[in-house]
Amino acid sequence: MRSSATLGEWNSRKTVLAACLAAAAALAALAVLLKLPWLGVAGLVVAAVGAMATWVITTEQARLERKRAEPDRRVKVPVAPITEIDPTQIGVDPAAIQTVLGGTVPEYVAREVDADLRGAIEAALGGAGSWMLVVVGASKIGKSRTLFEALTACAVAERLQLVAPVHGDALRSLLDPGQPMPTRPKYAVLWLDDLEPFLAQGVTWQTLRDWQSSRPGWIVAATYGGKGSELVAEAATGGLTTLGADILQHAREITLHATSSKEMGPLRGRLSDADLDAVRRHGLAAYLVAGPALQRKLTTKRHAPGEPECPEGVAVVHAAVDWARCGRTDPISGDTLRALWPNFLQAGITPDDRFAIGLEWALRPVAATVALLQDGHGYQA
Repeated sequence: MRSSATLGEWNSRKTVLAACLAAAAALAALAVLLKLPWLGVAGLVVAAVGAMATWVITTEQARLERKRAEPDRRVKVPVAPITEIDPTQIGVDPAAIQTVLGGTVPEYVAREVDADLRGAIEAALGGAGSWMLVVVGASKIGKSRTLFEALTACAVAERLQLVAPVHGDALRSLLDPGQPMPTRPKYAVLWLDDLEPFLAQGVTWQTLRDWQSSRPGWIVAATYGGKGSELVAEAATGGLTTLGADILQHAREITLHATSSKEMGPLRGRLSDADLDAVRRHGLAAYLVAGPALQRKLTTKRHAPGEPECPEGVAVVHAAVDWARCGRTDPISGDTLRALWPNFLQAGITPDDRFAIGLEWALRPVAATVALLQDGHGYQA
């Protein structure tokens, strides 16, 4: 609001200045008619001062406009009601294109924690419960989607403004009186998906308290324990663990596990037995997002962008795939796979002792426990 008021003041000054410049022009014209040189000089002086003032006002207006636009660069998406937010822009993984659940963001499959989580959100927004909510669980089990769906189901969803800072510095800047929030709604949710990188960037319980500032209807919603933990694993310290524990002890913590048999009930009849088995082994969320990642890994020969190619791993996978294409439903043994894989190597690559490297690459998961090759009493692609 302060930026808007200041811009209004500068606009008012610009209007007054325009009137003064018009008066100066009138004086200059009158000086010519009356043949009064001193009056003309006075008009020129007023015009010169006015020109300088115009430059100052225009410069200040431009600075304030840039400052007012700054919040959009600090958040993942423009601040808006959560019902208008594209979840894939704030951390919800887009689904694999082959899913029968439809769309980039597939039909939501209800989770057993939904009732507890939605009750906790209603209590938080009403001031009757903790304003800090954290969904805790392993990677790729649906934490972000479950939390997003619970927020969009709340009674004030159409008035609940979502604020998703891009990093810790962006969050702290939202607390700076000189760089105010883009909006001051009655209901707002600070979206921290994932929480761990924010902790690594110095966000503390006090930071979150400063954002909430005892405002009824302002809450914090976060996820913890998934890919965020993996991102900061190398930099993890005792201090980071302490920060996480400090925040979690103040928060309402909801634990989410892999998709249960009960939760998979609506999927029966819509997925093949093989797909249902994959969901049981890896979880629904991992199943939905893993397809494109597996295809990308096999096509690029890279486990992740920036990593070196691994043609040995691609050869191992193709050997296991051909085993299955021959009609073999049993896993391929390690000895058989080792004997076959050189036939799938690119020309110019010698087998040497690189089978172990290729096998390790093929077994590395791309999402949760989903990998190009599965190990269980032999190997299956």
